[in-house]
Amino acid sequence: MATLDNVTVITSLVNSSVTTIAVVTGGFWAYFKFAKGRTFSLRGDIEVSGSWHIIEGKNVLRVIIKLTNLGSSKITYRPISTNFQISKLAFREDGPRRGPITWKKIAGPYPLFFWKESDQWTEQWIEPGEALSDDLLIDLDVSEPLPLLLDVQVILLHGRRRRVASEFTSRHILLENSVIET
Repeated sequence: MATLDNVTVITSLVNSSVTTIAVVTGGFWAYFKFAKGRTFSLRGDIEVSGSWHIIEGKNVLRVIIKLTNLGSSKITYRPISTNFQISKLAFREDGPRRGPITWKKIAGPYPLFFWKESDQWTEQWIEPGEALSDDLLIDLDVSEPLPLLLDVQVILLHGRRRRVASEFTSRHILLENSVIET
């Protein structure tokens, strides 16, 4: 009988130990997979908008680009690439056509979100819920406002060893009737 009691105690002890190890391992896995992976991941949104302004008789394009941090940790602004370009409608010479509209690049790429203090470029970061914005005034040397495609792309390097890249893109079609007299 004593050996049966010993086997029962040993089996119970092994069962408790295995259960404890499984629960602790599962807890660590859940933390790193869900909480750490999602909560502190780089999440953001980029928006681009524009409007035509008449300044001293010239049609000038004003573009506002805004990168917003939607995550729970700060974004260190360390770009691999920033690209903003402007395109106009590309019409065929042989008359009207049907199908998707095509665009022809007319200006850009322009660098975005740069600050300079003395002779050194400074590294910026965006806190959770905050936004980084750039306001550009561009003279395209056009006699009248025209429909434009505003296209922006920012690729940021992040991660523990800065080996991960995240891309943010946005497009906006600006119509010619959005003129503001200044």
